[in-house]
Amino acid sequence: MPARDLALIDIYFTPVKLRKKACLWKEGDICRFIGFVSKGAIHHFFCKEGEEKTCGISLENAFFTDYDSFYNYLPTISNAQSL
Repeated sequence: MPARDLALIDIYFTPVKLRKKACLWKEGDICRFIGFVSKGAIHHFFCKEGEEKTCGISLENAFFTDYDSFYNYLPTISNAQSL
């Protein structure tokens, strides 16, 4: 990766360590960030009739967000937590 790209990452991203099962957003929140998984994974899920239904997992070296919520400033329809 070119040095200028790495410099942009340093400007726009802040490293954060999350505990297991830390909530990143809940249904109804506005997602205000784009994240990058450098270690671990993020579990994306819906709650339906009191049960969690997995709709995705973001693994290491991947970006993640609720794109519709982030770009359109709409409430999320999913949940996300660290694994």
